[in-house]
Amino acid sequence: MVDLIFKEKPYSTLVSLADDSKAWYASALCKETDTTFPHMLKILKEFESVGLIRTHTVGRIKRIKLTEQGSRIAKLVQETYVLLNEQKSVGDSNNVLEKGGSE
Repeated sequence: MVDLIFKEKPYSTLVSLADDSKAWYASALCKETDTTFPHMLKILKEFESVGLIRTHTVGRIKRIKLTEQGSRIAKLVQETYVLLNEQKSVGDSNNVLEKGGSE
């Protein structure tokens, strides 16, 4: 599951689905994440197989929502992403300081 979530498109999809102010369906997620429709269907199938999302049909549209587990994981993934980027920024600034101090 780790490989699935930390790839760019699945990550973007998971984060988008965490925004529950929108009614999500596959083509809307494609536009939001700049993903092809076949690739999005593959991502959604994998998410559904591990219990991150559930789908329900409204008219002709299949809506997609995060499960409780999916919501928890989306939140944790977003927090992890922020922490990793903060760590990277701190590491980059330390490297700049070290370079500046040795000259």
